[in-house]
Amino acid sequence: MESVMPKELIPFLIAAAIMGVLLILRGILFRIARRWSEKTSNRVDDMLIASLKTPSLFWSIALGLYFGISFSDLPAKYMQPLNTTIYVILIVSVTIAASNLSGKILRNYLFKTDLPVPTTGLAYGVMKGVIIATGILICLSVMGISIAPLLTALGVGGLAVALALQDTLANLFAGLHILLEKSIRIGDFIKLENGQEGYVEDITWRTTRIRMLPNNMVVIP
Repeated sequence: MESVMPKELIPFLIAAAIMGVLLILRGILFRIARRWSEKTSNRVDDMLIASLKTPSLFWSIALGLYFGISFSDLPAKYMQPLNTTIYVILIVSVTIAASNLSGKILRNYLFKTDLPVPTTGLAYGVMKGVIIATGILICLSVMGISIAPLLTALGVGGLAVALALQDTLANLFAGLHILLEKSIRIGDFIKLENGQEGYVEDITWRTTRIRMLPNNMVVIP
């Protein structure tokens, strides 16, 4: 037993040493990258550096584990879980990087197009949600968990929710249409079908607020 325990600990010691070296290199590279980005007027490099800051920690851990088990002769019962752990760490890190970077680029682009804030926030949330959900499904598949029943349940559940929220979804898409088309803007004076008149106070993806001439507020879904 005394000769087996140190042998099993060697891969983890190697992994810890490599992680430490990689984390030091990571810190140096990020300092250099930040200094370089400060000299440029392009925001893409700033967004790239900010998006990779957290995932690079996971990459250091994954590489440390990979090289640690590469120099070991651990039994298969240990190798399989460790390899799966490395794959999951890489998938999670890539998911975080893709989510952060795509979200920052999309938000920057939408703000440049002068779209209302609710639209940019909704698009930002939907994009990040899709990327994160995809990453979770891939992780479950790598871990040997069948995602077919989950996808079926999500499909049936999504259909049930869509049927139950028909009016809400109709208002949602109508609000998005107004926001994107910009047919009505904040401050416009409008007249409703029932004869009421007032100024548009606020437009969101779900409701439109109109301040009537008697100074009372009307919320239209």
